[in-house]
Amino acid sequence: MASTTSTLEIRVLRRDAEESWTDEALVIIDGQDQLATLGWDSARSVWIGRRPEDVTGPESVLLATDEPHDAFIARCGCGEEGCGALIAQIARDGNCVVWDEFRRGSDARAEEFAIDIEPIVFDAQQHQAAILGHAETMTAWRPTTRTAAMLVNQRVKGWHSDEHRLRGGGCEDLGDDQIRLTALLGRTGDPDHSILERRFRLESGESAQGLADRVVQYLASGGIIDDELVERSPIG
Repeated sequence: MASTTSTLEIRVLRRDAEESWTDEALVIIDGQDQLATLGWDSARSVWIGRRPEDVTGPESVLLATDEPHDAFIARCGCGEEGCGALIAQIARDGNCVVWDEFRRGSDARAEEFAIDIEPIVFDAQQHQAAILGHAETMTAWRPTTRTAAMLVNQRVKGWHSDEHRLRGGGCEDLGDDQIRLTALLGRTGDPDHSILERRFRLESGESAQGLADRVVQYLASGGIIDDELVERSPIG
């Protein structure tokens, strides 16, 4: 078991919020939306929160029970409950609650793919309070960087540039007003074949759409290739 415990928070985003298009109950771990790109690759969308009534209150699928159980903890970014599911086994272990055996599948779990991640451990009382206590105090949350990351993912999915030998990888929200863009340079066998990562900080007064536009334009320009701020990970 992990030596440290994480904190659980549920933030509810209502569709009447400025940057929301569907009701979500986001599972926030240690202050960040860590589940958004778990097991993600360039062929799939990010995960978004389930409907609030599914993950808050006494009937929540996230509550630990006497026996370990599989829980559908996030849905495909398209918003359809039946499209895709992020699944974890939730179990009580003494004074802790453990989330383990993460998989990517569907809500019917007809086909599943394991995700390699260490178990996430919560204090049992804090875990339960986050789920039960939030149901009566739901408030809108406007996650500008998270929305920007989703907008970038929609636009770079399947994108490539023969001129720059670039392919769009994806984008994720890092919290603290930052997002991270990932791209692939070259192809298998090329001496410079690598993964490129660049962080962008939300500017004062900038909207999610504005940040997304800035990131996509930067990628399309090929600027990521020679940028000194880019982190490079060679492949092969």
